[in-house]
Amino acid sequence: MHRLLGLAPLSVVATAALTFSGCKKPENVQPATIPSPPKSLRLLIVDDPALTQQIGRVKGEWKARFGAELEIQEEPLAALAAAKALTADAVIFAPSEIGSLAERRLIRPIPAAWLNREELHKSDLFDPGGLAECQWGEQTFAVPFGSPVFVLMYRRDVFERDHLQPPRDWAEYQQVVAKLEGHIKESKGIQTAVIEPLAPGWAGKLLLARAASYAKHRDYYATLFDKETMAPQIDSPPFVRALEELIAATKATGSASLAATPNGSRDAVLSGRAAMAVTWPTGAQKVTAAPSAAGADSKPESLSIGFAELPGALQSYNPKSKSWETVQADDETRSSRDHENQQDRGSNRSSGSQSRQSIPLLSISGRIGSVTSASQSPESAFRLLCWLSGDEWSAQICPASPATTLFRRSHLDKPSRWVEPEIASGAAKQYAEIVASALSRPQWIGCLRIPRSADYMAALDDAVRAAVEGKQSPAEALSAAAKRWQETAAKIGIDSQRAAYIRSLDLEP
Repeated sequence: MHRLLGLAPLSVVATAALTFSGCKKPENVQPATIPSPPKSLRLLIVDDPALTQQIGRVKGEWKARFGAELEIQEEPLAALAAAKALTADAVIFAPSEIGSLAERRLIRPIPAAWLNREELHKSDLFDPGGLAECQWGEQTFAVPFGSPVFVLMYRRDVFERDHLQPPRDWAEYQQVVAKLEGHIKESKGIQTAVIEPLAPGWAGKLLLARAASYAKHRDYYATLFDKETMAPQIDSPPFVRALEELIAATKATGSASLAATPNGSRDAVLSGRAAMAVTWPTGAQKVTAAPSAAGADSKPESLSIGFAELPGALQSYNPKSKSWETVQADDETRSSRDHENQQDRGSNRSSGSQSRQSIPLLSISGRIGSVTSASQSPESAFRLLCWLSGDEWSAQICPASPATTLFRRSHLDKPSRWVEPEIASGAAKQYAEIVASALSRPQWIGCLRIPRSADYMAALDDAVRAAVEGKQSPAEALSAAAKRWQETAAKIGIDSQRAAYIRSLDLEP
């Protein structure tokens, strides 16, 4: 039996809480009421040895500051899935697991008063997208430790040579890929135009990221299921279209992409083998020294790397009318596009003032932290999570994990900690601004966070890979995946899965 994963039944916790998202007016920050410190706190970290090691380095600092011992335990994801109780005080885990933990009442909602405490510094966090995965239903269950979104990483020198600009939509993306492929022989060392992560565990997420801007309609919350019937929507036109475009873009490099994870995609660009990739950067492999709140950054010789937001869409699909509609952008989006249009001459872009929507896909990776229902010192456990993820220590602790990225506005001052040391400071700043913009958007799509989400995503992985390999058409492959989703929901229970799915949209059934 795992020390921090018990098997005793738990009582239902019914603490009222408010959501992170919403009004952006100045908040009344509440000073923390300091509870009597416990002699020790137990922290469970799920499936993240690098983060476990880095937090272990600050145990002494925590004790000196708050007078409590910190016991840290790491457990695999499989142990978390089987647990009937968590005997830790706090747990750090992937956002995809929040539904499973909340529905089993293994974690507790965070009281509204705690969310406004100065130690959390909520106004420093990216909002609302950056906080959406911390919510379950209309309550907040976690604090963020950083969750990446897919971005384009590209060779800036190659793009400048070929007079290319980062693509703004998926049609432009295909044009860039075609042009890069036409100049492969002119590029020393480059073997492929683009790598997209289609390895098991990533193919389904990549499809969702590509389809997000097509599938997210301004009038509807739900995209992956019909929230009234739980009928899967992944075989609907926006997903079929996204898969068709994915196949076209990876036609010349299908075998390389089918073997690639985000790490592999990133390495292909950094090693000079690919001109562009869908991935995100990380400084995790280089974080080895003991953290210091005032630590300085050092960098070796820089590479010619650029970053861009994942392409958006000119149209979105209306599931009610079953038709494609032109995107209606807000004034802020129009303004940014007007600036981009001034740079269109001599590039792959077509000029004009067409509106595009860019919808980020959340919870592809990442870490969040919750107070467990079994904790005898919940307020101190919350204080621990705020201290680890706060603006003083988070930039030293969280970059150690390859699953995280920057998540506070204060991190924008030190973006190089979140990228490879070889990446120039200007490119690191560019990446940080992309993340801040994506996670501050009012609309997003999240990877599935409902119980047994891994089963659904495995079915989608199989469908995407089968279509890329030419074993099935995109429509046939996604229809097969939708059938497996129906079977999974029926096996678990349609009513319970429907309720969980609605809560994953930050609503209540």
